[in-house]
Amino acid sequence: MPVVISPPAAVFKERESMKVTVLGFSNGLDCLDSSNTSLLVQTERTSIMVDVSSSPRQSLLRTGIDSLSLDAVLITHGHIDHVYAFPSLIHSMWLQNRTKPLLVVGNRLAIEVCKHFVLYFKLDKKIRFRIDWKDVTTNRIGDVRISSFSLYHRPEVPVNGFTFVADGFKVSYFPDSVATLPLPECSLFSDLMIHEAGGLEKNKEEINLSHTTALQAAMMAKTAEVKELVLVHVPENPKLRQEMLDEARSVFPNTLIPTSGLELTKAREAFSIFDAL
Repeated sequence: MPVVISPPAAVFKERESMKVTVLGFSNGLDCLDSSNTSLLVQTERTSIMVDVSSSPRQSLLRTGIDSLSLDAVLITHGHIDHVYAFPSLIHSMWLQNRTKPLLVVGNRLAIEVCKHFVLYFKLDKKIRFRIDWKDVTTNRIGDVRISSFSLYHRPEVPVNGFTFVADGFKVSYFPDSVATLPLPECSLFSDLMIHEAGGLEKNKEEINLSHTTALQAAMMAKTAEVKELVLVHVPENPKLRQEMLDEARSVFPNTLIPTSGLELTKAREAFSIFDAL
């Protein structure tokens, strides 16, 4: 049986400036065509991993960079599907003799979870580099300007969304959360909005206990006057994904869901899209 290695699920970029790669796009249950949701934000001088799932070094290598050159890790919240691979990433850096300091940004609980992993696996006794723990008030990493905003997901787990701005390109990211209105001011007029989506509007009552429907995400994108919407943290079922996409496009046509089942390049005004539904 042949082994097919797919390119990263989706890459969004403006010319040769800031680029955001969707390393994984599934919800809490990873699946055949994707790991749990994780992103990579890159410019020519800066690289930031947003949440850490699956095999992080392998995911980075597939984008053309190595974990040795990673500048920062940003954790949106402390749920397992967003942090479980953090110790694996740190361990791979140790095995490669990394000496460059690593910046780790997150809210209080997210940082506590990551610190626990480091202590539990005694990585603090092994690594030869400094981990700089910073809270979400951090407003710049390298040449990328960052703004954070609080979101509601579950009462016991604080969640932060982020905007990333560099080279005249603006990306807003809404991880696990219930539809948020009014929208954070920093997210308005983004070139790209990446938003989690848990299902269809007919199941809104259940989904809105902790997540957003695809239609709600599309309405937020329209209200925010963004150029493009990408839905992530989506369910495994392909038929359901397509129904979610159709529902979102009914109010915001420029909506995508990443998929490894299709290789596609579309020329857009601001960025190119690879391997998306």
